Amino acid sequence: MYSGTQTNPEKHTKSLFANVTTNKIRNELTTFPRELLQNSRDSIEESIKIGNTHTHKRFRVTRKLLDLSIFPTSEMIQTFEACIKYLEDQVVAAKNRNQKNFQANSSAINKAKKSIEILQSGKTEVIIFEDDGIGLTGKSKSDQHDGTAIILNRNQTSKGDDNAGSFGIGKNNAYLNSDLSTVFYLSQHQNKNLFIGHTKVWSYQLDNDWYGDECFIGKRILNRANSGNQTSADWLQLSKNDDLNNLRSFECDGLTTIIPSELLGNIQNWKEQLIYVFCESFGDLIKNKNYTIEIVDEIVDENLKINKKNIQEKFSSIYDIVAEENPNMMVNLTKAFCTEKPLESKTYNIGKNKP
Repeated sequence: MYSGTQTNPEKHTKSLFANVTTNKIRNELTTFPRELLQNSRDSIEESIKIGNTHTHKRFRVTRKLLDLSIFPTSEMIQTFEACIKYLEDQVVAAKNRNQKNFQANSSAINKAKKSIEILQSGKTEVIIFEDDGIGLTGKSKSDQHDGTAIILNRNQTSKGDDNAGSFGIGKNNAYLNSDLSTVFYLSQHQNKNLFIGHTKVWSYQLDNDWYGDECFIGKRILNRANSGNQTSADWLQLSKNDDLNNLRSFECDGLTTIIPSELLGNIQNWKEQLIYVFCESFGDLIKNKNYTIEIVDEIVDENLKINKKNIQEKFSSIYDIVAEENPNMMVNLTKAFCTEKPLESKTYNIGKNKP
């Protein structure tokens, strides 16, 4: 496997590193899982539309400990080290010019150093999202390689006859919550298992060449977008015995998104909180359209499953936990919808101005 960066003649300096602070943790929990489920929904609905019999409207979130030896960690570390060198030079230059805007660079340096520590440790927690849709399908409209083009098209949801096949690809929040600023994708489609990783970093210099802020992990290829012998990475087709296949528990077609992150382990009752997030935003899919959502914690061997048959019972069982963590009217509205019971009598101050 190869970790390849894309050469870019223009230096991009916008940081996409993020630090998840304690007061943002719950907000982050509600953001990117919603995005990924919404995109998986598009894939699932398209799969049903074209008559696939493997699709049973399943969506699974798994927390597990992952051995990083299946990835090219040494090359990933080299990339982060080059980013740190570039950022540290920027910090020195800013201080010499008496500029005060170098704190953002310092934050990115700390995040990159933490990423190196994780890679050197050889293992990390990951959050895995799976669906039983159609996986990543068609080619991009651009002239770039299929894998990188589809991933870079992640901010669009492909629909219609001219779709780019990017079903299931989420937005930036998945990267912002990754401890390695990296998201890995495993796509199973029409008897093919394909893998690619995408790291969002700073522009940096390595061996006298400037590289942009996109780094891909997959099959080594010549980068046709650049002259000479520059290499990059594209989709890696997996054999049946490849260890990467173990990252997917569903045996059918669909997309698996792997995010290296300890976010879930830092949230009390995260499984119950996540069930509530999905019930609040997608309760109709579960209750009226037969979607099943599974929440699995392989680290402590616990799981939750919610579907049309048990949504009333399951939401009632988690209500006290989520109501304590989210004391607002939406929790009671969601409970009323899921359990078909009247709203509890309670007074809420909504938008009340102080005298």
